[in-house]
Amino acid sequence: MTSKEQIEKKGSSSSSSSSDKSTVSLDKHKRFISNYLYFHGTPEQKQKYDYRGYRSDHQVLRDNHQFIRDDEEDANDQENWEKQLAKKYYDRLFKEYAIIDLSQYKTGQIGLRWRVEAEVISGKGQFMCANVKCTCNDDSLNSYEVPFTYIESKVEKSALVKVMLCYPCSKLLHYTNIKKKKKELKRLLKKRQLEDNDQEEELELGNDGNNNNDDDDTIPQSIKKQKNNNGNDEEEEEEYIEKDITTSTTTTNDRSK
Repeated sequence: MTSKEQIEKKGSSSSSSSSDKSTVSLDKHKRFISNYLYFHGTPEQKQKYDYRGYRSDHQVLRDNHQFIRDDEEDANDQENWEKQLAKKYYDRLFKEYAIIDLSQYKTGQIGLRWRVEAEVISGKGQFMCANVKCTCNDDSLNSYEVPFTYIESKVEKSALVKVMLCYPCSKLLHYTNIKKKKKELKRLLKKRQLEDNDQEEELELGNDGNNNNDDDDTIPQSIKKQKNNNGNDEEEEEEYIEKDITTSTTTTNDRSK
């Protein structure tokens, strides 16, 4: 093996996550126990100590984690060590602001999770944009209360979660609403243009066939303006829709806490 291959092998092994290491350790432990029972165990011991269904702590946390936990339910499950482990991890999370995943914004699907200690120290999610792929930390950040609907243990739940987003990411958050409003705007403008064209044709027919340019004064100024500035009006309306939707759900620009 060359020195380059050794370096690459060392780098790949050091980059493995703690969850992967935990899974490998558990698999190794189960293999040792299985070998011991196979060579030295009695049939009763083999049946009693069946390690095939055992899970790592990471797997237990994934199976028992809840976005918002019920204190009464946790109080009734004091003897369930798996739920107590998940509760202990849940208590270490910071729930004032959330981290948001907007990678699927075009389908209207978002992901939310609470912040960990390292993110609180770095300011991620409060003094820095909460989008996982954004590092914006200027004064354009605003607080948004997001109605979050999710499925947990085959039960649909909902919660109102606060996130800090910059203006570009806030447009991603409201992408589906903005797209819907723009479609309605285009449909309305098209309808209005057809009505104005019909009105203009009726006025032209009433001029007894006179095609002089001076007779254009009979056309109302509103129709002329709509005809000449239709494209500009549409752009202005779309820009207004984006600002209106992104600011209508804004709470306060609270970054001092």
